[in-house]
Amino acid sequence: MENEEFRRFVHCKLFELMQFVDGICKKENIPYSLTGGSMLGAVRHDGFIPWDDDVDIVMKRADFEKFKRVAGGYLKDTPFRWYRHDRVEGVEFKEPFDFNGLKVSNLCLDVFTLDNVPDNDKQFKKQIFGLKKLQGMMKKGKTDWKKYNFKGKILVLGTKILGLFHSKKSILKKYEKLSTKYNDIETKRKFISNDVYATFDIPYENYLLNEIVEHKFESGAFPIYAHYDEILTAQYGDYMTPPPEDQRVFLHSNAE
Repeated sequence: MENEEFRRFVHCKLFELMQFVDGICKKENIPYSLTGGSMLGAVRHDGFIPWDDDVDIVMKRADFEKFKRVAGGYLKDTPFRWYRHDRVEGVEFKEPFDFNGLKVSNLCLDVFTLDNVPDNDKQFKKQIFGLKKLQGMMKKGKTDWKKYNFKGKILVLGTKILGLFHSKKSILKKYEKLSTKYNDIETKRKFISNDVYATFDIPYENYLLNEIVEHKFESGAFPIYAHYDEILTAQYGDYMTPPPEDQRVFLHSNAE
């Protein structure tokens, strides 16, 4: 695990960011929920997972579009700014912080979006396949090939090569179009279309996403879906059991 003093420093800054975004959503009546590691932290730790160093929230597509539209007015003259990294957008600190002579950056809050899932499973699998291909086309730089089996390596290599012939802007446009393909019809399920590769293909019944409750988080309380148990089980399995000690490390923030 990270140095305890550094961990507290990072979590203090992230909590400030959470309060800022929560304030916008409450003023603008924008429903959202903590998700991913942030929801897991709320349920298992009543706050941050000790080795987590970012914040994840999720909202339905229409609410995200509203949040994105109004956020600019709130961000003026604050330490925060809007950012986009590939398919994920959110709010981050503009400037790095000094921690005992080190510059700490990449302290951010990712906003994930919920889009409709077609009721036909074959159509959903086709949609997911297309999105995975587009995710692969966005991959740049070095690849950790140890993470993939032979088939996976072929797919990653093929999509990376394909991505060389397309601009990031055009790929993102196609990604959003495919993500929202079924939003104009009523469906029984939704999925987090810009979630991480391992879990974005999980469909959630609508009833799981319709009820939100406030849950203790550090010295405050933030919204999470009332059916968090079903959601976290789908994402993590036995989510109350922490991972092995060697996996309890910060992944996002940089200290140089």
